[in-house]
Amino acid sequence: MKHFLSPFAPGADRFAGVALSESPAGQPVLEEALAWIEATVQKRMDCGDHWLLCAEAQQGGVLDAAGTTAIHQRRTGATY
Repeated sequence: MKHFLSPFAPGADRFAGVALSESPAGQPVLEEALAWIEATVQKRMDCGDHWLLCAEAQQGGVLDAAGTTAIHQRRTGATY
């Protein structure tokens, strides 16, 4: 999680140095993740400075069933 919270220069490869494998459909999966999911976007809604994506899950898997989930809560803007 710390890796992706760091600032990146414009155009930088955010996945450089991160261990990846592939899902059955060929999508990147973070090897240190607790789980992964593949979904097909059904709709995208513009919500000010964010997008809300509605997607249909196609497949997924658990990589570390004993792991603990992490959460990042901003100091401001936490009342979405």
